[in-house]
Amino acid sequence: MPAYSCRITTDPASEKTTKVKIKGDYLTKVIIRFPPGPQALLHVKIFYGDMQIFPEDPDTDFADDDLAIEWEEFWKLPESETVLTIWTKNEDDTYEHTVHIYLFTRYEKELLSKQIADAISKKIGGIFKLIGSLFKR
Repeated sequence: MPAYSCRITTDPASEKTTKVKIKGDYLTKVIIRFPPGPQALLHVKIFYGDMQIFPEDPDTDFADDDLAIEWEEFWKLPESETVLTIWTKNEDDTYEHTVHIYLFTRYEKELLSKQIADAISKKIGGIFKLIGSLFKR
């Protein structure tokens, strides 16, 4: 499972774009970590080309203070090496602010082996449950 990390510092009263190359078949987890300080004045959006992918609504962005926003995702990467653009805007006219971005991907073969392992585990769990119910009588 490839993992990618970047810290983006944006100067006061400015916008910035940062390119991040990721490999894999699916983007499976995203974490956007706002350290203490920006007081929701640092805004973040993630794009693939011209298409805003996170948050989904193009009229919104992520902005917070001392918070990690994270979610499980299942976004098929359109290329074997996909370039995402992280847009940041700092509305603070005095201080620079930093955001931490973590992206996790998986290859399709990893997902298949996990599905097989989960199915086997579920079947074994069912067998133990059945055996347990026989002994309760």
